[in-house]
Amino acid sequence: MKKEKKLLAILLVSLLLAVTVLSGCGSPKGGTVSPSNLEITPPPVSSSNLEVTPPPAKTELTAEEARAKVLEKVPYATTENFTEFEADYDDGRKEYEGTLVYGKMACEFEIDAETGEFRDWEVDNFSDCIRCN
Repeated sequence: MKKEKKLLAILLVSLLLAVTVLSGCGSPKGGTVSPSNLEITPPPVSSSNLEVTPPPAKTELTAEEARAKVLEKVPYATTENFTEFEADYDDGRKEYEGTLVYGKMACEFEIDAETGEFRDWEVDNFSDCIRCN
């Protein structure tokens, strides 16, 4: 008896599946779905879905951010180690340039204020210098 119920349930599910497939699975105009009978309705246009978000405004690097980028390259140095630091324009582009002295080295740099990239980074090591008393 249990086997017969199980077989009947499988037969009913199979029949339901066959009817669904043969009827076109609820396609728009019955039958198979093709580009010619597929209807796509765009969403309604309203002022709420037409709002355009402008891209974020480009902000140039501040002097404090430029100093922080230099300090990231020289561990343990502080803002007191800057001997020169100024904003300048090179080829019409703003840049920050200066010198940081820490320990036995002097770091000269130029940073593009628009991109935040280092244009120049030079390190002079003073370990070979003769100390004068």
